[in-house]
Amino acid sequence: MDSTGMKTLIIEDDPITCERFATLAAKRGHEVTTVADSETAMPLCQSNQFDLIILDVVLPGVDGLEFCRRLRAQPGGERPFVMVITAYVFPEDLGRVLKAGADDYLQKPEDSGVLQVRLSIAENLAYDRIKRYRAEAFGRTILENALDGFWILNLKGDFTEVNKAFCQITGYSREEVLKMNIRDLDLRDSEDSFSARIDQLVKLGSGSFEIKQRRKDGRILDLELAARFLPVDGGILCGFTRDVTRRKEVEREREIFGRKIEQAQRFESLGVMSSGIAHDFNNILAGILGCASLARLSASGNNQLADTLAKIESLSLRAADLCKQMMAYAGKIRPTLRPIPVNQFVEETILNWRKTLDKKCGVELQLAPNVTEIMGDSDHLGQALHALMLNATEASEPMDGIIGISTSLRHAVPADFAAAHMSPDLPEGQYVVIEISDNGCGIDPSLKEKIFDPFFSTKFAGRGLGLAALAGIVRAHEGAVSVESKPGRGANFRIWLPASKRGEPIGKNESAGGSSDSIGSLQSTEPKRALVADDEEALLSVVSRILQSMGYKVETAKDGLAAVETFCASKTPFDLVILDLTMPRLDGSRACEQIRAIDKQVRIVLMSGYAEDMAQLKSAGGGFDAFLAKPFTLATFREVVERQRTRTANR
Repeated sequence: MDSTGMKTLIIEDDPITCERFATLAAKRGHEVTTVADSETAMPLCQSNQFDLIILDVVLPGVDGLEFCRRLRAQPGGERPFVMVITAYVFPEDLGRVLKAGADDYLQKPEDSGVLQVRLSIAENLAYDRIKRYRAEAFGRTILENALDGFWILNLKGDFTEVNKAFCQITGYSREEVLKMNIRDLDLRDSEDSFSARIDQLVKLGSGSFEIKQRRKDGRILDLELAARFLPVDGGILCGFTRDVTRRKEVEREREIFGRKIEQAQRFESLGVMSSGIAHDFNNILAGILGCASLARLSASGNNQLADTLAKIESLSLRAADLCKQMMAYAGKIRPTLRPIPVNQFVEETILNWRKTLDKKCGVELQLAPNVTEIMGDSDHLGQALHALMLNATEASEPMDGIIGISTSLRHAVPADFAAAHMSPDLPEGQYVVIEISDNGCGIDPSLKEKIFDPFFSTKFAGRGLGLAALAGIVRAHEGAVSVESKPGRGANFRIWLPASKRGEPIGKNESAGGSSDSIGSLQSTEPKRALVADDEEALLSVVSRILQSMGYKVETAKDGLAAVETFCASKTPFDLVILDLTMPRLDGSRACEQIRAIDKQVRIVLMSGYAEDMAQLKSAGGGFDAFLAKPFTLATFREVVERQRTRTANR
């Protein structure tokens, strides 16, 4: 071994002996420092890292053995290789030398050959110790500067070593941690589960797991631990701790975003299907309702038949209401927005619907006085509140339940809508919150994502579209709905709606025909002519018969193109044109434009099974005079036609 550069300290009060050892060490390449007493040597050892120390036992002041004891007690004092020069010959005396902390001894008088051999052995041992300490220091440097927290525990769970990163993660100082047991860090594990985890690590040798831990400042962290059992010093556990709180937050945000995407896709697919079914069903209902109404007019002398036909009309209207709910779920019914004083609206809604609630259920109202107005459609929002009250009533059965209804004004941030159902990216701002809670059976977590699906119910199949329509209505108002519930602890629904900024009403509440001219049963002195176009044969027949009963001469067409051709070919002008919006070859909107270009005075009425078409046509300025949403009653149809006839007479 090359001993060049080895730092050696010689402590000897005899100048001749000291010079002899110093010369020999220097020849072997050592960097030699000499002193005559222990008091001078100790400060040098504290400020320098010596690799080899040669000292006499008998020294002035503190003797060599006491110096050894003090040296080993100092930080880093275990590093130097210590050789003691002694005149002791008895084994018990030599044992005291080694017990004091010396690594080797050399008996006086020193033989030159023996001295060379013993010094060579000391160099080798010192060099091995240097390498070991350098490796340990390098390892400590790496661990101390690691980004992950490092720790060592005994099998009781006491900390025996930690690095800087672990202290930063936990918020405690190193001195505080080394006085603690791992259970003091509030790992939110029971004593049994912690002991089981220790046993598992001892058995398997290593393992990794995730825990939650409370920092010194109270924040809860998500931590990832990788630990290993080492069978040294009675068994120790060592490992690394990584703070994965932010990663977990991102994962939760990604999960919420993915769930919303899934909800949006399901909503879109079900919405398209619901909208299409409702449109086709409305067309069929319009024919059924029209036929029943005409038949009832002809059955005035037969009360039993008239009652039966009236029931058909009533059932058709109920089916039409279901279609409206399907449209609401699909977001196809655009609300007519007007300022709504929320507290008054809630009180009136409860009063109107109180008769439908179970008499055993009590209602507790908490209306915040600072709640502002909202811009909304009172009919649609009333339907939404009724759905929630009915849901709360049924959840409280068969016990005597309490339904809590409250309002509040809150400043909401996007995080408040993270768990909301089908919430768009709502902006931060002031929101009116309407809460409806019950003390019923609660909702199983596995069912929370399904309760807004059409016709889903835990009672029995086919309950309708109550909560599904609620979700569509709230979404159409640019709001959100959230639910909190645990089995056996009831449910709490929150409807978030943007607070009004007190401006002009956004929507109009005009009837389909435009201005509210008085409706008269004006009889013309000459027959009126009407053109009706619809690709539904039954509906075409019903509308024609109703118009004929009102004194019109009627011509029909099965699509928009045929309607335009009939209008152009007629030598006598038409007074009224009724067009279905969805027809083959040429739809009602484009047929309306072409007919309007030919005759600017003719009255044009558009019909559709899509209720939202009226809003779209109004915004597009389609040139029509009135809109009829299918299905319609005989009275509604006559009202619209009479209004157009009145306007024609007043031209």
